[in-house]
Formats: sequence, structure tokens, C-alpha cells
Amino acid sequence: MIKNKTYISIFTFLSLGLLGLTFAFVGASLSAMKAFFLLDIRRAGMITAILQLGFAPFCLFGGILADFFRKDRILSIGTLILGIATMLIGRSGSFGLHLAILAVMGVGCGFLFVGSNTLVVDLFSEKRGTFLNILHFVFAVGSLVGPLIMGSLLSRGQRWQTAYRYEAAVALFIAAIFFTTNAGEWRTVTKKRLSELWNMIMGKKFILLMLTGFFAIGLQFSIMYLTVIYLQEAKGLSISYASLALSVYYILLGTGRLICSALVVRVSQWKLILFLLVSLAVFLIAGWALKGGQAAVAFSLTGLSSSGLMPILLSLTSSVLDSRFRGTALGFLAMCGGLGGMAITYCATALSKQIGLENGILLIVVLSLFTVLLYAATLKWMKKNEEKNA
Repeated sequence: MIKNKTYISIFTFLSLGLLGLTFAFVGASLSAMKAFFLLDIRRAGMITAILQLGFAPFCLFGGILADFFRKDRILSIGTLILGIATMLIGRSGSFGLHLAILAVMGVGCGFLFVGSNTLVVDLFSEKRGTFLNILHFVFAVGSLVGPLIMGSLLSRGQRWQTAYRYEAAVALFIAAIFFTTNAGEWRTVTKKRLSELWNMIMGKKFILLMLTGFFAIGLQFSIMYLTVIYLQEAKGLSISYASLALSVYYILLGTGRLICSALVVRVSQWKLILFLLVSLAVFLIAGWALKGGQAAVAFSLTGLSSSGLMPILLSLTSSVLDSRFRGTALGFLAMCGGLGGMAITYCATALSKQIGLENGILLIVVLSLFTVLLYAATLKWMKKNEEKNA
């Protein structure tokens, strides 16, 4: 079995890039799926909601497993499930079956997300903030490639399913790699350990972090899923232009994560998160208010604001909570973000059916402002705990 840290790290980073590719494919192909299954905007919103419904609980389940079992095994299972699901997606005209496959994709994504993040924290515990940002930079690279591939295929008249077939091959290859590695150790499950885990989950600081994650990360998922269809149907842009805007979003997402990986060792994590949340609200307001290409620019710029939210919140969570249960804490945070993405996206699309897509997206704008206020209310506590654990 392979134990080389560099080798394992490379494929761990690539696995999160694959996750970025998956989410980007779904966002970029949402209009094509809507046409393929003859859906209205509310039922199209179910596509992203079901993916998140599979993703969220298995982030938590995978996180709990990561505190007791080897992270590379969680990654091997996640990539295997994702590979099988993406191989099957779009083979049937049944929308119900399509949703079931998307839920399975979400399961694989949940295991993949929490396995890669917890393994990076273990491998680079002294510089977890820096390396988590780099890990999520690779996620952004995968996310950037996704709309380019999907947009190129669709603009040439090819089927949206083709992109998922390529992804399946990559996912199954990475799964095979992780079945040959040996990273970390198995831990014993005891009543005392489970009791200590429960006490952490019921603590005030744990709950506050999870609420922040629900809205902050949930907003990021909503932007990823709805940008293309919003720019097409509400702002009148072509599929190629809308996909390009999403690609620029991911370029800025990656660029921002590289910047944050350097800033996080110089600037307090809680200050960075506040700045990112405020700027996100500003760009979302601009994207909703502006027209055509200007709206596309504003939505692309939300990539900079979203860039450090996930990795810095993950780093902060692993810093201020019990280090023995990092997997559970990160899994809970990812689950809350996934549930946030599911709830916000579905509510926005359901509202859009009643009052129009342009007005429905206003929900995301309002929630971004609410998130700033929620996080600002926890600043004193955040600063105190970060200094205590520095």
C-alpha cells in the first residue's frame, strides 16, 4: 500500500477538483436538463436541491466516519459512487430516475468533500489554513473547467450527457488510486468518545458556526447553480455568454483562494470572513440591479467574495473546536452549507415561478445581507476564541 505523502496529497487535491467539476457541470447544464425533461423553473430547481440533499447528510456521515476510520477509504468510496452515478445520468427520459441518480451523485460528493478536507488538515496540520485554501483553489480550477466543457459541447449541438461520461472515467480512475493508498490510522469507538463528541455538538460555538455555514456556503452554492440560467432567462444573455460569466466566476474564485491562502497567515480569520461576506452582498445587489453584460460582470465578481468563505470557515472550525473531532465538525459544517444551498436554491426557484426569475433572485440578495448581520453578531465570540486558540 502507498504511504507517500506527496503522492496521496496530489490525488487528494485532484479529488476536490473533481467535486468542483461536478457542481459546475450541474449549474452549466441546468438549462439543457430543463429542456430535455420539459420542466418549469420550479421543477428545474429540484435538480440542484436533490443533489444537495444527497450531498449534505453524507458530508456529516462521512465526517463522523473520518474521526474513526481512514480518510483515504472515505475518498475511495466517494469517487467510486460519483463515477458510477455520472456514468448513468441522463440515460433515461424519466425525471424521477434522474433525480434519484442526482441524489446518489450527492452522496459521492459528500464523502469526497469531507474526506479530502479532513485528510488535508491531517497532512498539513500546522498550516491548515493555507493548504485548505490551496485545496479549494483546485476546486475552483475544476469548477472553471466545468462550464467551459459543458458550454463548448452544448454550443456545438452535442448532448449534455457527454460531459458526465468523461467525468465518470476520471472519477473511477481516482477511486482506483485511493484503493491502493494507506493514509492515517483506524480509531477505536468508545462510549466516552461518543459522549465527548455529543457535548461538542451541543455547544454554543458549534451551533453559531453551523448557522454561519448554512447561509454563507449555501449562498455560494446558489450562485454556482443559478448564475447561468438567471443570466439567460432574466438578463437575456446567450448560453455561451452566460457560461463564460460562470467561468470567470470560477477564475476569480481560484484567484481569491490563492490570495486568501497568503492572507490567512497575516490577517485574522474572522476579519477575512466578514470582509468577504460584505463584498458578496454588494456584488449580489449590483448583479440584481444591473442589466445585461453589467449584471454578468457583477455575478462573476461574486467569485472573489465567495473564494475564502468555505476554506476559512473550515479552518476556523478545525481551530476552535475539539481537534479530536475535526472530521465531525467539518462534516457538520459542510452539511449545513449543503442544506443551505438546497434550501436557498429551491426557495429562489419556487419563488421565481410565482413572481419571475429576476424578482425571485432577490431572495438570495436579501439572505446575503442577513448573513452579514448574523455573522457580525458573533464577531466578539469569534475573536475571543481565535485568540485563545492561537
